[in-house]
Parts: sequence; structure tokens; C-alpha cells
Amino acid sequence: MTRPTDLLREYGSAIRGYWGDLDGRGVKARLDDLADLIEDTGNADLHDGASSEERSYLELCQHGRGYWASYCDAIGCEEADHG
Repeated sequence: MTRPTDLLREYGSAIRGYWGDLDGRGVKARLDDLADLIEDTGNADLHDGASSEERSYLELCQHGRGYWASYCDAIGCEEADHG
């Protein structure tokens, strides 16, 4: 299961990996939404569908590895883990 704070950490990892063309306003909006999710759920586990939706919204890899989805789509998660 995935908690909202897990998503927050994944988002931070993705930003650390590549942040070159990110818009600060968009990042802030996503962080605000994650904060709201944490407040709303009390950081309880999200069911698989909700965590998948949140990862899609955050543009994160669906496997929870802290990469941008576009990077995993282009490189593949297995290669990304070893790159």
C-alpha cells in the first residue's frame, strides 16, 4: 500500500533527478494537493486505484520508484534503476 507521504518522497526524488523545465507554480500546486491529501487521510494507506491516480497526477512512475513517468516510459524502470 502507498501512503501520501510515500508519494511526497517519490515526488521529491523525481525533482532531485531532473527539475530542468519544472514550473514553480505547478510544483507548488502539486505539493499543496499532497498536503491536502495528507490532512484528509491522516496519511492512511491509499488503495491501489487512488495511489495510481495520484501518481498519474504527479506525473510519477507507476512503480513507485521516484522517477518521472516520461523518463520510465523512455528508458524503462529497470534501466532507470541501474542508470
